[in-house]
Amino acid sequence: MNNINTPDGWIRKQVIRKKGTSKGKFDIYYYSPKGKIFRSKCQLKRYIVENNLNLNIEEFDFKPIFGTSTKSDSLETPKNTMANNSQSVLEQQLYTNTSTPETSLSLNQSGDKWVSILNSDHNKENEEFFSDEINEVSILELGHRLTQANEDLLQLKFQKEKAEVSLQVLELEAEETVLKLQQEIDTVKEENNVLKGAIINKNDEVAYLKGQLCVEEVHVSIKQTLPKGIHSKSTVNDEENLRLNIQVKQMENEINNLKRNNLQLMETIQPYPLPDQKLITEIKTLKNKIESLECTYTDEIQTYREIINLLESDLENSSLQNETLKHEIKLLRENNLAVPHFDCFVTPKQSAKYVDGSLFISDPVDLSNRFELLESEETNILQELTETTLTETSYRP
Repeated sequence: MNNINTPDGWIRKQVIRKKGTSKGKFDIYYYSPKGKIFRSKCQLKRYIVENNLNLNIEEFDFKPIFGTSTKSDSLETPKNTMANNSQSVLEQQLYTNTSTPETSLSLNQSGDKWVSILNSDHNKENEEFFSDEINEVSILELGHRLTQANEDLLQLKFQKEKAEVSLQVLELEAEETVLKLQQEIDTVKEENNVLKGAIINKNDEVAYLKGQLCVEEVHVSIKQTLPKGIHSKSTVNDEENLRLNIQVKQMENEINNLKRNNLQLMETIQPYPLPDQKLITEIKTLKNKIESLECTYTDEIQTYREIINLLESDLENSSLQNETLKHEIKLLRENNLAVPHFDCFVTPKQSAKYVDGSLFISDPVDLSNRFELLESEETNILQELTETTLTETSYRP
């Protein structure tokens, strides 16, 4: 049964066993383009690896296909109804000329994925219907189908190109219509602006006419208020002009009075005296002097601090020397070696050796003078320290 797509040049055959204990089972064979036969996937995989063929082992299916020559979609589900039984019944009627189906399963009976109508008793009677020769697809039919598929693809491509061209035409037409609509909108806006200007002008004319009407109404009211002997326009205008002239003169007098008062105020105000430049320069010089003094004081303080540190280090050294001398004197007193009355002392630089059980001193030194010198040095150092601390406190800004 060649209803599975195989690689180019390969042929798949599904044969049913007609005799023996394994009667009714299927054997799947794959024939290579060179004529070799393969019954298992392992054998075929070994052949592909040894010959370095560009083939995918998953394209070869060694599982049998039951039912009809066309694989139905119902076989894809784990629990399906035997919807393909109706197709098998029609094929059986065509090939065996029988009116009733020879199956043990009903049309609506559910079964497993690989359940087939072939596992019934009619296999003994109609073995020719399930032979491999009936359901084989010839190479010519496959070629015809391929050519039809290629033609369909070409037609679809041609239709796609036509649709793309039509879409481009529609886009261009849409752009043109949009431009036309924008132009129409602009023209309508211009017309609206012109109409608005005309309306504004008409409103101004109406306001002017209303003003004239108000003036005429005022004239009529003035005529009604005047005495009966005065009816001429000239007399009314003369009276109004006199009143206006009097008001103008009063306003001019008020303005002149205000100007005079302003001049008097300006004279009373004295100008603010400007600061002297000499004072400014003196202030600047004083500031500079203060800054320079601060700098000098800071420098002097640093120098004094350095001197104090040096003196403290000298004091520490002298105290260490005194301690060493006292220790040496104690040792000499305890041992009573060569110095009975502290008349001599051995310095670190001098050498002391034992000769015949007695201490031999190379260069003796007077101890009395040495102690006096040390005491004088200590007093001097203390005086210098007190002086430096006083100067530091006095020179602080």
